[in-house]
Amino acid sequence: MKIAELIYRHKYYGESVAQLFTITFMPNGNNTFYIYDVFHSEVFISTSLFLVYGSIFAIIMPDISEGMHDFASQSFFITHFFILFSAAYAFIHF
Repeated sequence: MKIAELIYRHKYYGESVAQLFTITFMPNGNNTFYIYDVFHSEVFISTSLFLVYGSIFAIIMPDISEGMHDFASQSFFITHFFILFSAAYAFIHF
């Protein structure tokens, strides 16, 4: 989904590749959950649960200028809710 969002933003918004691949916390939050699902390490779950706070704030106070009518905005909320779901699943299941 994230790859489709990046292609959409590049094609329709004209964002450069440097703008699309900025270093932020949320992709790192997704990656730590993926690593945790494979290795079941305490370090990764602690880091992942810490990064969940960022997704909560992103859902409460989104920085979306175009509204909710396009794919990039909907993908923003879907990926941030996925981080919350991953945290709840990891906390309950593991």
